[in-house]
Amino acid sequence: MKSYLWVISCILCFGLGLWMGVRLSRPAEDHRKEDAVVMLNSMKDVLKVTTVEAEISELLTQQSYYWFDISPFRKSAIVRVRATVHAGFDLDSSVVRIDEAGRKVILRLPSEPRILSVDQKLDYYDLQQGSFNAFTADELTLLQDKARDLILRSAIKGGVLDRARKRRADIMASLQAMASSSGYELRTEKMPDPPSGLRG
Repeated sequence: MKSYLWVISCILCFGLGLWMGVRLSRPAEDHRKEDAVVMLNSMKDVLKVTTVEAEISELLTQQSYYWFDISPFRKSAIVRVRATVHAGFDLDSSVVRIDEAGRKVILRLPSEPRILSVDQKLDYYDLQQGSFNAFTADELTLLQDKARDLILRSAIKGGVLDRARKRRADIMASLQAMASSSGYELRTEKMPDPPSGLRG
């Protein structure tokens, strides 16, 4: 009787060990729940001409502490910002008039370029938080805003708007040549620049 119990115990232990081995060899399940709500707030037709595209990379460092500059009260972040900046002209309010009798083409265009869009990506190289001083969601959002501001200032300082002005002059020269070859005179009129957007 004892031998039967011993054999049954061995079989049960072997089966239990086999089952545990199979369970442990499987990759751990990631219990994650994701949900997304997509909302389209508005849609409108626009006409914006990008004349310059700039690739910019910057390193942003931020440090702060409460009371004492020691590890439990200190937090710091080193963020690499990579961005694509598009500069050009907003032509939403532009006007084109053709005077057939006078053989003229009148263009009413913005005279100054602006930053049209910034597509940025943040890589958090080093995000250290103390036990009593952690980054809040608002602070991380503010860090993103600072990164965008840094990119915009770098783009303007790097001459992206000056390059867009030069490209506008080149485009207008080409249009002038096309109009002349058709027997027309091309004239341009300045229009008020839009109130929003960055110009330099």
